[in-house]
Amino acid sequence: MEALERCNRPIVYREYFHDHAGFFGETAYMAGSMDTNRYLANLKEERSSAALYRVMAEHENNPKIAEVYLKLAETEDAHAESWAKRLQEAGAAVPMYRPSLRTRVLMRLVRHFGVSVIVPTLARIAGTLWGRGHFGDVVSNRS
Repeated sequence: MEALERCNRPIVYREYFHDHAGFFGETAYMAGSMDTNRYLANLKEERSSAALYRVMAEHENNPKIAEVYLKLAETEDAHAESWAKRLQEAGAAVPMYRPSLRTRVLMRLVRHFGVSVIVPTLARIAGTLWGRGHFGDVVSNRS
């Protein structure tokens, strides 16, 4: 465990999730580089965002806003393809996608309460991700 802590990799029952990754919808831990782990995390975030935007588009009453959500989903899909390509170039397998628990809960909330209820939550999540540096070196360049 100490070696894992020194590498700044997340330490959350890694071995268990590796064996049961498909069941939990989590990305299996890779023994590769920190870049590979970052690529996997980014791929998962992009896929989750795309799935959520599609559900938001389905449940949006304003057709123009629904169109925006669909375009956002397409953009996230393109980003996900980019991360998948980086993973393949690094020699890592691209995992099948299954929405995380957080994404499934957000999709259910959209379906039940509507898009307007979930937008503030999404803004808060995005701010948290930026603050944690989930978007690579972009965070360090922000003023």
